[in-house]
Amino acid sequence: MFEGIRSASGTFGSGVTARMAVDAARGLVGPGGRRRFAGASGVVFEGALLSQEGIGASGTCVVRVSGAAHYTGSASFVVEDNDALADGFAIEDAFCLPD
Repeated sequence: MFEGIRSASGTFGSGVTARMAVDAARGLVGPGGRRRFAGASGVVFEGALLSQEGIGASGTCVVRVSGAAHYTGSASFVVEDNDALADGFAIEDAFCLPD
């Protein structure tokens, strides 16, 4: 849930957000920039880069995603007691963006 709005599909927002963040890190889009993305289904979503601070792995981007999605399923995740990644992980600078 983000700002009181629940996403109908977790995949469209994360993909558009990731692509916008990569393009921002590469200098291909800056704050105020917009891009449109369509997947294999042809459904189009738009990403707008609202703000960007820093660069590389320590940088942050705020992206607004717009488009229409439909509920297609659900999933649940279980964190086991001995899961070493239960609290998440950080991608360090050693992982570079693809060219």
